[in-house]
Amino acid sequence: MLRKAFLFVIILLSWPFAGRAQWSLKNNLLYDAALTPNLGVEARFAQKWTGALNVGFSPFETGTNSTRRWRHLLVMPEARYWFCEAYSHHFLSANAVYSHFNASRLDLPIYGTDDYRYQGDFVGAGVSYGYAIPIGKNKHWNIEFEIGADLCYAWYDKYNCEHCGGLIGPGHKWFVLPKAAVSLAWVLPGKHFNKERAHACDEEEPVVLPPAQPEPAPAPAYEPTFAFVEDNTGRAGELQKNNPILSHISKYEPYDDTRILRKESNALYVFFPVNQGELQPAFRDNEGVLDRIVDITRQVLADTISTVKKIQIIGLASIEGSVDNNCKLGEERGLALKSYIQEHVPTPDSLYEVANGCEAWSEFRDQIKDISLMKAGQKVEVLPGMPAAATNAALTPEVLAGVSEEELAEILRIIDTESNLNRREQLIRQLHGGRTWNFLRQNILADQRNSGYLRIYFDYVPDAAAKAINRATALMKENKFQEALPILETVKGDSRAWNALGVALYKAGQKEQALAYFRRAAAEGNQQAKRNLEGLKDR
Repeated sequence: MLRKAFLFVIILLSWPFAGRAQWSLKNNLLYDAALTPNLGVEARFAQKWTGALNVGFSPFETGTNSTRRWRHLLVMPEARYWFCEAYSHHFLSANAVYSHFNASRLDLPIYGTDDYRYQGDFVGAGVSYGYAIPIGKNKHWNIEFEIGADLCYAWYDKYNCEHCGGLIGPGHKWFVLPKAAVSLAWVLPGKHFNKERAHACDEEEPVVLPPAQPEPAPAPAYEPTFAFVEDNTGRAGELQKNNPILSHISKYEPYDDTRILRKESNALYVFFPVNQGELQPAFRDNEGVLDRIVDITRQVLADTISTVKKIQIIGLASIEGSVDNNCKLGEERGLALKSYIQEHVPTPDSLYEVANGCEAWSEFRDQIKDISLMKAGQKVEVLPGMPAAATNAALTPEVLAGVSEEELAEILRIIDTESNLNRREQLIRQLHGGRTWNFLRQNILADQRNSGYLRIYFDYVPDAAAKAINRATALMKENKFQEALPILETVKGDSRAWNALGVALYKAGQKEQALAYFRRAAAEGNQQAKRNLEGLKDR
């Protein structure tokens, strides 16, 4: 039972080697000569590895004397490593072996040349060296030569030599079993079989060089960048970015009563109590607006490059009341704002333009038109910085329900057809028994009658350096670097010129001087100079 189980395990462990896609069948001719038919099955499972299972079985008597015999079954699984390609040229082999035998009167390593019969089993393991030679053009037939040895252990029963001699007793023995083979092998083609590589060791394999790679194209030369610079408009120019009430004197517009001041971006309003011309900082949000006016005026006056050229103030009154009284209020309100600024920032009267807008009919008509659009569901333009009083933000749908579109149309008609301002006011007051006027007084006139308006116009010293830098930059954009360089040299004390000067020097071949100017400009925060330094650092 033990013998059969051991045989089954060996066959089971050997079977995966034979189950691969490319097989080889072989026969050991020397084993055949010893009257032992045999067959080997070999399978490749890697480029240079194969596994095999070899079986030999001899049922024959070995001579005329019936007591001379060598009957046996031999099973040998093995693994081979091929130095070149599987089934081609040199290989080393490691194997196991099992045999069941019934032998007598043979000079074998298991026993001597005595007159006894031995029946039993042996197992062992060994190594061998071999060489395979391909036969024919199709590379599917091989002659294999192999030599090696196995270290084995045998256990057996010893009998008298007669055919059915009696049992003498059991025995066991260690011995070395020589191994030699001359085999004919047929290599079956399979999906792993590489005809171009098989038996490639017959000749020296050519060295396969990787395909020549084209030389990488040289990196394009870095072109340093430059740009025009802005005029230095001084402190006024800096403040203008966040305070649009500041405008250059070239944008000056004298006041006339057709201007819709509420639609001019970032106008500054101060408010007055009803029928009063005295400026009260604590009234509504006047204090914050007045602080802003004073701060801007003070900063521009303290600058050496920019100067205040004109402070424009417009005094206004609402349409409520007589024209004469409202004109008086408009003048008082404009002068009150002027006086407040002069008290906090000493400035001559010549800087001021105080216009009297009298009654704010243009503002009033524009707001009535906007309310008509809102009633019709249309969007009304709101400019950046527009005072809250001018945006109609307080006119919610509930508030707008207090006036009809017909009433608003009547107001516009009266404004456009009646030239006498006092008469115009009276006609509007009488609409719908005073109901329309009550709506206007509660929701519109409260803001309009209290408005004042301010804009500050400035000028600055002409920026000769910026003019020179931009003239040189225009030349460099035409690739006239040699002409631009001497112009930039005249303003090299201005940090705005340093990046452009670096570009001109680099184009003139003065790399070290160029890098020095790029570093200086980069230290001042010039982003183009930083990129130029990065682009030119390895060149």
